[in-house]
Amino acid sequence: MFQSWRGLGWNEFPRAVVDEYLAGFSRWQRTLTLWGLTRWLDFLKRTGQAVEPEEPNLPGTPVHRLRRMKHRLDLEAPTWWPETAQQRYREYRARLRQRAKNCKSYLRPLYHFFREQRRQGLSFRDFPSSLLADYLATLTPRPRLLLINALSSWFRFLYRRKELLLPLHEELAPYRPTVLHRRLILSHGQVLQVLAQPDLSDAQGLRDRAFLEVAYATGLRLSELLALDLADLDLGGGLVKVRKSKNDRQRNAPLTNWARHFLHRYLEEARIQLTSPLSLNALWLNARGGRWRRYQVILRLPKVYRWRETVGFRFTMHLLRHACATHLLSSGAPLRHVQELLGHSDLGSTQIYTHITPVALREQHRRCHPRFQAPFHQVFGDG
Repeated sequence: MFQSWRGLGWNEFPRAVVDEYLAGFSRWQRTLTLWGLTRWLDFLKRTGQAVEPEEPNLPGTPVHRLRRMKHRLDLEAPTWWPETAQQRYREYRARLRQRAKNCKSYLRPLYHFFREQRRQGLSFRDFPSSLLADYLATLTPRPRLLLINALSSWFRFLYRRKELLLPLHEELAPYRPTVLHRRLILSHGQVLQVLAQPDLSDAQGLRDRAFLEVAYATGLRLSELLALDLADLDLGGGLVKVRKSKNDRQRNAPLTNWARHFLHRYLEEARIQLTSPLSLNALWLNARGGRWRRYQVILRLPKVYRWRETVGFRFTMHLLRHACATHLLSSGAPLRHVQELLGHSDLGSTQIYTHITPVALREQHRRCHPRFQAPFHQVFGDG
């Protein structure tokens, strides 16, 4: 304890000593230390062991609020940078918030990397290859990929603002892992198994079926599905308007006949039962009548339908997006059309999301390649 250097007992906490001890702390360290001291002094007072129990002037602060304060500090510009660099960072953060819905996944890894940069005495423009290699070697695959994506975005921003002389974002390719894990590719039969699980006699079950049908029909992300309003539906034209997307690109997504059928049933039979004053214009409603939230979907579907036991594999909503794109391509849909359906700005992103099985590739190769045509059989026969 800090009392030893002042010759105090373990249960003595004079206000002047506490203030002097905390003078060199950061705001987060001071708040966390004061919170711990408050809890300790409460215990000493209850047990009658406190000597002059001068409680530090700290209002009651729950732990979750302290954690949120720490996370907000991680998103601020590094205080040890010069003012011009901090201004660049704020400009980058504002631009990132306009383009990416979850900018924290970029800013938080960057903040920890900047601390390592500071520890080695480097400026905000210094990125030696040794620093990148050594720091990335300490991370597991998933955090490493997040940091590489964040650094690529940050390097590109600095290069376009003439803060970097070289395009360092182009040199991060060797550090980027090719595959983190093998994704499960759902067959059409497996998709039908998933769609058959909800109980259509229940309002929430009918909502789940319509939700799954729309997800498979349109290939929308989970966040895009949950952001839909009633005004975004055009059931007569078989379209849904995607207004809130990951990259702020609005688009129209077509609906299948099955999706339109279950949407009609959901709107006429189930949504009426779930509606409350909280509903407003939200398309998907939870049991209390409010907008269905992401965490509610993630918690409900595996708990209610027990995918591993009922269908035999681990199911997530994003697998329907993969399945939609893969099945369209396997049936001959152009890659550009699938790119527009998924809402990708880069064609390379669409290629990552789609998969062509070796059997399908062999069949297409046999059907289309000119060296598989009749002259071979005429010359050599079928043997």
